[in-house]
Amino acid sequence: MKTINTIILSLCICLLQAQNIMPAKPRLSAGAMQYLWKLDHKASERPYVFPGYVYRNDAQNNLYVSALIKVEQGFNETALNDLGVRINTKAGNIWTAQVPVERVRDFVQVSGIRFIEMDEASAPLLD
Repeated sequence: MKTINTIILSLCICLLQAQNIMPAKPRLSAGAMQYLWKLDHKASERPYVFPGYVYRNDAQNNLYVSALIKVEQGFNETALNDLGVRINTKAGNIWTAQVPVERVRDFVQVSGIRFIEMDEASAPLLD
C-alpha cells in the first residue's frame, strides 16, 4: 500500500513540475475569443477590422488594436517587440499594448502572457 501511495505522490509531483516547465498559452477574454472567431469566420470591408474594438493608426498608417495584458513575473518583452507590439503602460504585471492587427493570431500564442483582454469601445447607456 505504501508503494502505491509513493508512486501516486511521485506522479503528482512530476505532473506539477511539468506544468511549470511547459509554456502555457494565454487565457483569452470573451472579447478576444470573439475577435479571433471573426477573423476566421466573418468577412469585413477592411481585413482585421470589426466593429466594437478600439483601433489606432500610427504615423505610417499601420493599424493597431488595443489590448490589456497580464504577464508572468519577469516576462521578457522581446517576443512582443519582434511582433511589432507596442507596450504603453506598465503597472506591475498589467500592461497596455497596441497589437498590429495582422499579428493578433501570433500575439495570442506568446508564452509568458497570462491573460489578454482586447479593448472594446464603450458608450453610456442612456435610455
